[in-house]
Formats: sequence, structure tokens, C-alpha cells
Amino acid sequence: MSYLFAFSLLWGFSLHASTVPANTDSIRGAKTLNNNPNFTNCATTISPTISPQFITNTTSTIHAIGIKIGDIFVLISQTMKEVITKDNWTLLKDLIKKLMWQHRYKIAGGTAIGSYSAMSILLIADYHQLDNNMIWPRWKHKLTFEDLCAIPQKELAKELMLAIGQHHYNKDNPTDLAYPLIAFIKEIDWEIDTIKRYIKTTKIIKSLSLIKLFPTNERKINQATEMLERVLFIKHIFLSWLADYNLTSAEKLNS
Repeated sequence: MSYLFAFSLLWGFSLHASTVPANTDSIRGAKTLNNNPNFTNCATTISPTISPQFITNTTSTIHAIGIKIGDIFVLISQTMKEVITKDNWTLLKDLIKKLMWQHRYKIAGGTAIGSYSAMSILLIADYHQLDNNMIWPRWKHKLTFEDLCAIPQKELAKELMLAIGQHHYNKDNPTDLAYPLIAFIKEIDWEIDTIKRYIKTTKIIKSLSLIKLFPTNERKINQATEMLERVLFIKHIFLSWLADYNLTSAEKLNS
């Protein structure tokens, strides 16, 4: 019985060996795998484009730099505390006071000369601007302020607008009607500020009773005051004309 069992095992093994090929090349011959397929004849050509994205995280770098700067400030603070002690700071203040006291006359003289020079230059520059015949306070200079006020406002506004158009115009675009008005407002406001500054400076000098030491006098101060009154009136004429013009334009649009 044992011989029969052994004989059946050997016979089954021989059948299995006969069904399995001895060389695996026969398998490759039966079914060949092409590792490099050619897609030339395909209808669709596959051309993959690789676009790598580089994501840089700067948080760690900024954090490291911040820590480094903080360490530097801490080091400087510690050094200052070690070098400048309370006694050293007291000695430094005493030294500054001593030097200022020793050179007090030079410091006072330099401050006085600097202030005098600055205020004198400002007065000369402002009055030089006021002495220009091309500024608006000198418009119709042959007429007194009372005569100027006696002219009817509409007639005076018409003459003023004609003068503005002649004095301010856009060279690149002469038909630009807004340019002269804008230029006039800017110029007349600058002239008003200059006159006010001159009057304010001279008032401070007069309050200190130092008017004789500076390049100004009562005649110039009165002249500046009259010019301020005149230029404010001229600006009022312009603003009144502008308001009437806007009102008339609005009425035409609504009608």
C-alpha cells in the first residue's frame, strides 16, 4: 500500500514537471513586454510638461533674524548699563553744565546772531515779494482802495477775469478755461500767506521794541497791512463771481 502511494506521488510530480517550461525565455517569447512603447502613431501626442513649484517658507528665517536683533539690543543695553552708571551719568551732566556755563556768552551770542539773521532774511525776502508789481495786491495800483470798492462789483469782476485770463493761461492748451482760475487761486493764496507772515513777524519785533534793529519800519508795516486788505477784497470779488457762475450754470442745467 505504501509502495502504491509513493508511486502515485512520483507520477503526479512528473506530470507537473512536464507542464512547466524548463526555461522562462519561452514565456517572454509567448508574451513580450515592450518597456519603451512608441506613441508616434497615436492620434493624441502626450507631451507632459513638468512645472515644479518651489514654496519657500521664510518664517523660520525671519524668526531667526528677529532673535539675532533682539540679542544685539540686549547686548547693547547691558553694555550701556555697565558703562554709564548713575555716577557716570551725574558726572556727564555736570560736565555739560560746566561747559555751557564757561561758554555761556558765546552760546548766547551765537543764538542771538542766528535768530537775528534768520528773522532779517525772512523779512527781506517777504518784502521783496511784496514789492513786486506783478502781484495781485498791486492790480489797478493807480486806484486807491476806496476807488476800487466804488466800482460796481459785476464790472470789477469782468475786468478781473480778463486780467486773470491774460496773466494765467495754459501755453500748451490756450482754450483750457479752468487752468487760469486754478492758477489764480494758488497764486493769490500764496501772496496772502506771505503778507500775513510779514505782518506777524513785524508785530513780534514791535512787541520786543526791536524794530530799529531789523530791516523794517512803520511805513513798510502799514504798506503790508493795506496790501492785505486790498488782496482780500480782490479774492472776494473772484469768489463772488465764481459763485454766480456756478449758480447760473446749475440753473441752465435744470431748465
